[in-house]
Amino acid sequence: RRNPNSEEARFTIKKLRGFTYDDQVETEVEHYVGAEKSQTLKSEDGDMAKGSPKNATAELFADKSVRLLLISSLVIQVS
Repeated sequence: RRNPNSEEARFTIKKLRGFTYDDQVETEVEHYVGAEKSQTLKSEDGDMAKGSPKNATAELFADKSVRLLLISSLVIQVS
């Protein structure tokens, strides 16, 4: 599990993004944590589970409103 309070992660973000101030780093951390929460999928039994690419792909194929678009995009990428 990722540690949202990691000082090492904050230092790395600050260096990679070229931030000067700690509040900039904290804003970026909030973005990462928020993105992780929004990409978490519910498993079949209702427990919150980290969505693996396999589960996310299966969910996309199961959704009839995006299935045709998904298949079309895959075919275009392959060709």
